[in-house]
Amino acid sequence: MISSLGGIAAAIILSAAFCWVAYRLKFLSRGGAWAATALGILILGLCGWAWVFPLLAFFISSSLLSQVRKVRTSAVDEARGSQRDAVQVLANGGVAGLLVLIGAIWGFDLFAAYTGSWAAANADTWSTEIGLMFGRRPRSIATGKPVVPGTSGGVSAAGLLGALAGAIFIAWISNLACHSELNRAALWIIMLAGIGGSLFDSLLGATLQARYQCRACAKETERTLHCEQPTRIIAGWKWISNDMVNLLCTAFGALFTILTI
Repeated sequence: MISSLGGIAAAIILSAAFCWVAYRLKFLSRGGAWAATALGILILGLCGWAWVFPLLAFFISSSLLSQVRKVRTSAVDEARGSQRDAVQVLANGGVAGLLVLIGAIWGFDLFAAYTGSWAAANADTWSTEIGLMFGRRPRSIATGKPVVPGTSGGVSAAGLLGALAGAIFIAWISNLACHSELNRAALWIIMLAGIGGSLFDSLLGATLQARYQCRACAKETERTLHCEQPTRIIAGWKWISNDMVNLLCTAFGALFTILTI
């Protein structure tokens, strides 16, 4: 934990500088940069560098994968572009930030749970990006029926391997960041939390997430606007958006880690 004024100032400057670069590289929108800066200051200021590395590992790797996928594939109907906005930043990092606050206020050691939330976020993102680049014939995790690539709840062999790789990556980075203080069992649990969170995300996406249809072109979408006019909901619950699903994914990763470690 950083307690000196100089340390707090350094946390503010470093977080703002990093997010400014991310904004200039178009990894973040303006609002996303502000939200990420606040999250970075919170984590670095209260917990120090060991806690920042899982955040950086997720953000840098997933942003680069998004850019690579954007180059390799044609555009997919997404709720937003490749730039993360403030809502997306909080959907992926809000649980991690809450765990930091709880640990700081009540003195709990929640590093493993914190890492589990990032493992779930990273596994889900890598699964999506790698699945879109290399997955063939994705199928709904709920029904097993073929779905269009990019459909919420669709899974493929490539996407599942991406989830596994993403979870392992966060567990490995976290182990390095804390100087190998996590035991082997904890690393396995963090990895499983990541994979489980990704599968939970897909299940919610296939069953409860709101899906809409464009009134003009009849295309199915996650957007509430399409062809410059409101869409109509055709499945799922209106309040369970893609961002809500991502938030629940990270909550699953954290809770799984807490209950099993």
